[in-house]
Amino acid sequence: MLRRFRATTAPSVLRPAKSLAALLALASLLAGCAGKAADGGAAPGQLSTHIYDDGTKLFVYNLRSDERLFALSPLDYRAGFSDGKRVYSPEELRKRSARRLRSGLQRSLESSQYCREGFITLSSYASYGVASLRGECRDAATASDRQRFPNLDGNAQR
Repeated sequence: MLRRFRATTAPSVLRPAKSLAALLALASLLAGCAGKAADGGAAPGQLSTHIYDDGTKLFVYNLRSDERLFALSPLDYRAGFSDGKRVYSPEELRKRSARRLRSGLQRSLESSQYCREGFITLSSYASYGVASLRGECRDAATASDRQRFPNLDGNAQR
């Protein structure tokens, strides 16, 4: 004679587990949204400026992404990176960092009005979530520029 056993679990035991799971999911969702910029992109970069006596205006724009990626192979980064949802090639991440660098720099220069007539790229670097661009403005510094953008130690150098 076979007896059928039905797995029973007290409903009161499941409710706290479901509530805890829902609470953890909500907390992770809120934490993920809190790290994003208002426009949904990466956090903005940092613009450092330097104006020389002859009116030359230089700048350095640095961008660091807050994405959490891990290498698929700890000894060989060519294998790619993952955020737990998708796998990215190193070239794809470099191109994405370069795009974010250009768009962030453009927004920063437009809002600050530092380079009103455009700029020349002197050097740039883009890698996995890190990018930097050093440039020179096409326009010379005015008296207003010198007041708005005072030189600080550690800024762009020639």
